[in-house]
Amino acid sequence: MPPELTAWATPTGWALAALLFTLMAVGKLVPVTWVNRMLEQERRRGDDLKAANDMSNARADKLLEQQDKLLTYAQSADSALTALRHAAERAGR
Repeated sequence: MPPELTAWATPTGWALAALLFTLMAVGKLVPVTWVNRMLEQERRRGDDLKAANDMSNARADKLLEQQDKLLTYAQSADSALTALRHAAERAGR
């Protein structure tokens, strides 16, 4: 290689620092501790979302159980009121 190009081709400390900074800025070079911290945050977030989902499912199950009970009571009340109405109609004849 010609000597005038050798000076430009030799990496300096500033060039290496600029390269590292550029790689970090565009996200191609990320410190391991930062990656581990972000992964741990995402794991915690996933655990929190799972716990919230479990609580929501438990609440939905309770509401369905209550709704089933109320539906049974409503059907019983409807049957009783229908029987009373038929009895009143027969008594009125």
